[in-house]
Amino acid sequence: MKKNYLLLINISLLIHILNGTGCLFQLFAQSTPNYWEELTPVLIPRGGAGSAVLNGKIYVAGGVKDIINQSSAYGSVEVYDTETYNWYSVHNMQSSRCFLTLEAVNNKIYAIGGAYATFGAAKNVVEEYDPVTNKWLTKTGMPDSRYAHSSCVVDDKIYVFGGIGGEGTLSTNFVYDPATDEWNSIADLLLRRSHSSCCVFDNKIFLFGGYKRGTLAFERKVDQYDPLTDTWVTITSMPDNRTGQFTFLFENKIYIVGDKAPIRTFDPAEVKWQEMEKIPADYYGSSREIINNNVYIIGGFHISDDASESHAVSDMYRVNLDLVEPLPENTYLNDPFIHAVLTGIHPNPVTGTVKIYYLVTKVSTVQLNIYSLTGQKITSLVNEIREPGAYKAEWNIKGQYPGVYLCLLKSGGNLQTRRIIVLE
Repeated sequence: MKKNYLLLINISLLIHILNGTGCLFQLFAQSTPNYWEELTPVLIPRGGAGSAVLNGKIYVAGGVKDIINQSSAYGSVEVYDTETYNWYSVHNMQSSRCFLTLEAVNNKIYAIGGAYATFGAAKNVVEEYDPVTNKWLTKTGMPDSRYAHSSCVVDDKIYVFGGIGGEGTLSTNFVYDPATDEWNSIADLLLRRSHSSCCVFDNKIFLFGGYKRGTLAFERKVDQYDPLTDTWVTITSMPDNRTGQFTFLFENKIYIVGDKAPIRTFDPAEVKWQEMEKIPADYYGSSREIINNNVYIIGGFHISDDASESHAVSDMYRVNLDLVEPLPENTYLNDPFIHAVLTGIHPNPVTGTVKIYYLVTKVSTVQLNIYSLTGQKITSLVNEIREPGAYKAEWNIKGQYPGVYLCLLKSGGNLQTRRIIVLE
């Protein structure tokens, strides 16, 4: 039963691609745009690989050669040197896998989860690579097995969200501390997700896109996770359905590349989406990383129009973000789920006055209050009808005891909470 479910998931991905809603798209213009550059191909064609950046080098590990037919996962690892423009191989992982994630922490690379093959069972394997010794070491495995999950790093800890494991799409999440080699459970997702992506902004984690429970059921909500409070809140929704996309922070905006033709940016402070110019090509299951102002797109799967054949490609491209132009006419605010959202608290911790930023997206009565951890209301900062726009409130902590306080924003039946740490 498990194998049939995994097969269904992968076939659904294929249908998604062939229907024109996936990321396998052709060149959009006869001429190559100035922000697009073809680079030295990867040594082994692969899709569904994990990737990470360490010391200016891109590490690509695992993956498979075919997404339609049964294909065993690779254990090989290749490194791209952005200074010499060359690829070279390093020691193989101890466990071959695809649809895994790679994260770099304290000059080590961590390979997390994945599947044995295209339609294979999920793994909970975690390995650590040391570029100095060129060796992989097996670390404590995840509490469960999963692939097609997303991961990111905050304060040198690796957070893992959702994915596919057991009999379906997962809602459970974990955090891994490489310093202690320990895993811990954290708050579940608001909705089950796989093939999503995450990005860190202001020490908060933003989760984008993916599939929710079932096949061909897209999740467009953008959810925010606060590692400090271990809580989730829905911020907004994406303009379109996307799975397996790459999200990263560049000049205080979150960029979304892949699965659809246009690059999009999301401004977390203003909860605003912006459509950018299109990139010429990007295959499903490609590896994507950012170094300075360049996005590198590596490999992925090429699938024929009639799905009679598929194979991984070795293509590699680079996008110069400084040259990518926005399309102002397609800028819009997307706010179907909430009327107002907390966008920032600075400084935090605070010794004097803290500034609380929030955005109102729909005319609504907004209540902004400060509470103690015992539930006592300390002060009411806002309690009135607000028009759409960006606002700021201030709280002077004079006379308050040091400790943790709760900032609560209520609007339209939605409640959001952030912690404020008061110092002496």
